[in-house]
Amino acid sequence: MIGPGKYDEQAQRVFDETRANAVMVVVCGGSAGHGVSCKGRTPFDNVALAKLLRDIAQQLHRDTAAAVGMKTYSIGLDERSITCLVCGMTSWNLNDVTHLYCGKCHQFHEP
Repeated sequence: MIGPGKYDEQAQRVFDETRANAVMVVVCGGSAGHGVSCKGRTPFDNVALAKLLRDIAQQLHRDTAAAVGMKTYSIGLDERSITCLVCGMTSWNLNDVTHLYCGKCHQFHEP
């Protein structure tokens, strides 16, 4: 996120108080509406934030799926492929299909 954000003051405050390398403030339905503001010491910190966000998104998807009894994968009609509904990757490796494994997420799905 390059440029001004709706919650830059809050992100700056957290950044200063925590002395972190990077912070991200994500707000849903706040006083200024939905918004995201980031603050990092170097451009590489943005890369670290991006990876962290991917990990968080995958975990949120898994946790939500588990809470409502939703599967996080689908097996192909021919039962020779598995598609991870968290990251979207499809594998035709029969070991992945057998063990409900996603090579991109490096996670085993719950049956």
